[in-house]
Amino acid sequence: MSDLDSDTARHGLNVLMHEKLGLTAKLSTAERAYDRVGVGRETLTIKNFDKPLIAAVNGAAAGGGFALAMLHDIRLASERATFTSAFVRIGLVAEMGLSYTLPRAVGLEAAMDMMFTSRTVDAEGALAMRLIRRTVPHERLLEETMAYAEQIAAQAPIAVQFAKRALSRSLDNTFLAQLEVEWPYQVAAFATDDAKEGIAAFRERRPPRFGGR
Repeated sequence: MSDLDSDTARHGLNVLMHEKLGLTAKLSTAERAYDRVGVGRETLTIKNFDKPLIAAVNGAAAGGGFALAMLHDIRLASERATFTSAFVRIGLVAEMGLSYTLPRAVGLEAAMDMMFTSRTVDAEGALAMRLIRRTVPHERLLEETMAYAEQIAAQAPIAVQFAKRALSRSLDNTFLAQLEVEWPYQVAAFATDDAKEGIAAFRERRPPRFGGR
């Protein structure tokens, strides 16, 4: 908040953001003057990460913190967690893709409600809205989150990555287009050592030993 009220900010949000992210020397004058992505450059790095991302929310996720949580694939939260968009409360609008991720998680009307009112949603409300996957006692949040991550990590790594790619693309695809996404991934997955191991383990009724190949 101090940055937003600084002398640098008086030259505009782009100038402030470029300075804070170290982009002043990396972008041309024209790119800085007509920047249409802004902090989205950092957002895309997270959104395009090719492995599952799990957020463990143990307190207030507000504004950019809320947007950051929504960039994760799965969110677990302690009973102390709260969520608020907060932006309109200070005369600003959503950034970091929140206007994209939030309605896809909770529906358009619920997203509008959170955005328009800047109301704070507690952990119980977040669970009911499907903002989070489940609530966990505060003192066990990290332990439970790591256990959940290990459950995912025990699966075939390549198959999990393909699943994430396919699911991400489904949000904007027609059914036919999604079929055309799925099948090449299936063909590629079938050619991996992990698929051979998974099929063999299933037939032999034993746990698979995946190697990520």
